Amino acid sequence: MKYYCPLPFNHIYNNTAGNYNVCCYCRTSSPQSKELQKYTINNTMPFDFFFSKEMDHIRKNMIKGNKQEICEPCYVEEEQTNTSPRLEKLKIHGGKYNNLKINLKLRIFGDYCNLSCYMCYPLNSTARRKELIEIQEPEDVWEMDQQHAVNTKQFNKLKKHIYEHSELINDLQILGGEPLQSKRLYEFLLEYPNNDPTILIQTNLTKLGMGGYHIDNLFEKFNIYLQVSLEHFGAKQNWIRYNSNYNTIEKNIIKYKKHISNFHVTISILNVDDLFDIEEYYKNKFNLEMVNYALQSPKMLSIRNHPNKSSLYKKYKNTKFENIFVELNKDPYDINSLKNYLKKLSIKRGNYKELWPSLI
Repeated sequence: MKYYCPLPFNHIYNNTAGNYNVCCYCRTSSPQSKELQKYTINNTMPFDFFFSKEMDHIRKNMIKGNKQEICEPCYVEEEQTNTSPRLEKLKIHGGKYNNLKINLKLRIFGDYCNLSCYMCYPLNSTARRKELIEIQEPEDVWEMDQQHAVNTKQFNKLKKHIYEHSELINDLQILGGEPLQSKRLYEFLLEYPNNDPTILIQTNLTKLGMGGYHIDNLFEKFNIYLQVSLEHFGAKQNWIRYNSNYNTIEKNIIKYKKHISNFHVTISILNVDDLFDIEEYYKNKFNLEMVNYALQSPKMLSIRNHPNKSSLYKKYKNTKFENIFVELNKDPYDINSLKNYLKKLSIKRGNYKELWPSLI
């Protein structure tokens, strides 16, 4: 099974717009992907999607050893860097496809977020939407027309469906918005019919409660791990993740260290030069492992626009960050839009040129 991947067999994924798909790495422009995206969190229950004829077709083709067009991003990365999310998942799960225990990734708890991260799309953050409107950014670039909020009626349907299938669920992966600022999340988990699943919550770790609830209430019931979203440290972290207070984050890391699985870095034009420094800082100070993803859109914030690509190839060749070369290999995209955007953000955040003089 040369082209086998575990994810279609043990994973239910929906994206920030509420569309289901085979995973977050797939080629969303492929015909297979387009067919899957007709299923959304607002018209289809998670396990109905998982057992759909389209997903069954993908699984059967994988078992036969057929190459999948929807999986092309992983194939390309494997050819260029000898690694990929598919190969990483194979290391974790192996080649088993008959063990029906599901990792359910949920984005149903709302888009409220207290931070406005410079690379984040507004359908993931209320603070982000507000800032982009204030600085009059083009609506098409930021897909301002998309919203994935699940209304109360649909949320209750989803909750009932998930509870009914709870015996099939091995892991629950919770994404936002900022999940720990969602009253829905606490009610959903505290009413959950058992305490079996491992819970992974992706969080900015700035505010840890909402509506009379606190994260400590969840630790009493579940085995919970936190994946902390961090793009840098100190002043650069506060600029990239606007409204963030890095001192607060450090205090929370220390307090909840035993519950933190790792920290996640979205690699973009503003932190790609510092990946070794970022990794070393959190490793030495908190013994945290770094996982990363190279941002692809919006294109103006991608590392494809870096002014000195040769330095990055030299720095990261034969290292764990070699996976960024797939994005780095792409042609530059509209440098002027990047600088105009950073200039507008600087009005509130402070002049970006003081922190990133090499971008001038």
